[in-house]
Amino acid sequence: STDPVEVLSETLSGEEKVESAFPIPIVSDHELKAFKEWGVFDDFDQRAIHGTFLLNASSEIIWMENGNAPYMHPDYLLHETKRLLSKP
Repeated sequence: STDPVEVLSETLSGEEKVESAFPIPIVSDHELKAFKEWGVFDDFDQRAIHGTFLLNASSEIIWMENGNAPYMHPDYLLHETKRLLSKP
């Protein structure tokens, strides 16, 4: 997230169970370092963009999609995950 830790904490504090509200870890990167390192930063507009990555057991990117909107096709991603991770 581009939000500072304080903002993320405030946003999630209203949820009864944070795990069920957002079931993955959220990292604060308001300095945009990780966004730039992972290639999800628009140099022209100087802003973070959305990125979805699938990593293998060796932490190599085997599938990715980035753009201005969040990735909204979890069924396809699950299909690709099974297909790509079943390769030798």
